[in-house]
Amino acid sequence: MDWYPWYPDLHDADAGHLTCLEDGAYRRLIDRYMRTRMPLPDDDKVLARFVGLTPDEWAAIAPNVRPFFKPRDGKLHHKRCNFVLEAQDKKTKSHSEHASHAAKSRWAKELKGKENNAQGMPNECDQHAESNADSMLDKCAPDAEGNAQSMLKNARGEEKEKRREEKRREESYTPPESTSPARAPATLAPGRGGVEGKESKLSAEQKLLVVDEIFPGAGAVITNLARFGDWERWNYDWDLDVEPTLREIAESQVPGWMPGGLLYFDKPIARRYHARIAGLTAHPRRAVIQARELSVAEKRAYLENWGLTRAGSAEVNARIKAEGLAERWHT
Repeated sequence: MDWYPWYPDLHDADAGHLTCLEDGAYRRLIDRYMRTRMPLPDDDKVLARFVGLTPDEWAAIAPNVRPFFKPRDGKLHHKRCNFVLEAQDKKTKSHSEHASHAAKSRWAKELKGKENNAQGMPNECDQHAESNADSMLDKCAPDAEGNAQSMLKNARGEEKEKRREEKRREESYTPPESTSPARAPATLAPGRGGVEGKESKLSAEQKLLVVDEIFPGAGAVITNLARFGDWERWNYDWDLDVEPTLREIAESQVPGWMPGGLLYFDKPIARRYHARIAGLTAHPRRAVIQARELSVAEKRAYLENWGLTRAGSAEVNARIKAEGLAERWHT
């Protein structure tokens, strides 16, 4: 039993004379009685264990607690506990009988409805089968033709949308101008994105060293060196596509910035690669960057990097001009 009714007034009237220890032991015995739904054993050692006392401690309070229970057939019975248990049993039995009766009524009603439906189905089927067949024949031909036309129209629309999307993607490439040191011009092989003649043979570890040189500290953060192999498989040239893109991004960021991984560079490298193989002239992205004013955080980072956080305005302005940041600093 999870719970049972408790009447404080009745309990106080019957057991108000008990001490705290006696009342606690009495309550534990009642809880045991109601939880097991059976009388308690007429054994002092067992009762002492039920209430959590030693046999001597139980013997001292037993004369005041035992009178609430009536011994019969080796068991201790409690009048109020028996009354509550019998009332709960009657209520449970009543609910069970009511639910059983309701279920039987519902099943009988459903069974009767199924029998009526089974008797009516043959007549209805005979009446509607012929008309339904005629209706289907009338509708199938025009519907089939209309569906075929609709499917063809949708397929053409999807193909047109796909071509428009590819055209927009090609037109949206605005690769930045390379700021890497001047190199010998390379000739594109016909139909390929690679370069004829001498090609970079740097290993993945050597390329990581170049990345760490461009972004100091990035070598300890980047662990996915397989991305270098992916770039080679996609025909990205290290000298013409990858390294120029990395250096340009480094110049556009504040000092000390580093990427979280090589995946960050995928899109900018792809823009430069596709512009190169298409023979397009890259837009001077650097000029756009120069036109953007530096934020307060970026200016503070530059000053800390130069060691001029406490320098005078004249010294700071001279360093700004020397670094070529005057336009971005005072925009």
